Amino acid sequence: MKKIILLMVLIGLPISLVAQEVPDPLTAGYSQCKFLPGKGMESLEEYIELFNEELDKAGIEMNSAMLMPFFKTNISEYDVLWVNSWEDNTQAGKAMDWWLSDAGEKSRDAWPMFCDTQVLTYQWWMEMVTDRDDFEGQNFSASYYTCNLNDGKNLSDAYLASNAELKLAHSKGSKSSSALIRPASGTNVGEFPFDFVRLYTNPSFQNWGEAVDGWYDDVRGTAESNKVRDAYDCNGSTLFTGRIVR
Repeated sequence: MKKIILLMVLIGLPISLVAQEVPDPLTAGYSQCKFLPGKGMESLEEYIELFNEELDKAGIEMNSAMLMPFFKTNISEYDVLWVNSWEDNTQAGKAMDWWLSDAGEKSRDAWPMFCDTQVLTYQWWMEMVTDRDDFEGQNFSASYYTCNLNDGKNLSDAYLASNAELKLAHSKGSKSSSALIRPASGTNVGEFPFDFVRLYTNPSFQNWGEAVDGWYDDVRGTAESNKVRDAYDCNGSTLFTGRIVR
């Protein structure tokens, strides 16, 4: 379970955030996978076509993306991080019922990977200046940071401070999207010495670079940035290249 440590975790906090300004979370499942013998990216591309056809037949509403580690310690640890997300738990449960049913057998049997870690999470997304169309058909960046709350602070404080800082970054030209992530199922609290994970995505790696440079030039040291530093501290990041597959 430690192998997915850079992608999770909020320890001991309730699912609901108390502040009214905080939106309802999305439900997202992460699967850490390696290709089966004789399988590779070409096999996965073929699978994605089948996967989408079968989901369309079943009327399943969900989004999916595949992430490949780009800058990571022990980069060969896994091949693909597969991410499914749903509007709520009801839609997630509907997808799980389909996957386990006879109707999902074709998709299960064709899956070209073995996934040794699967974690269900909640994700609180902040205000965005991009939409799905900006990410379609190209490789996007996804950065995950493990974070700890400072004394007296909670996840609501972290979200509100982060959202305000991100809005400032957007006003300076950043295209970053961001979310705070905590686990729902599949994690062992004792193995995750972090309070939560912060995710940043950008439509391209050039946008990622512009966002990083822009933070140092225009955001760092501002009142908005200082409130983030007052709420929590992050370290230990992993950078992925990703692609939307559904």
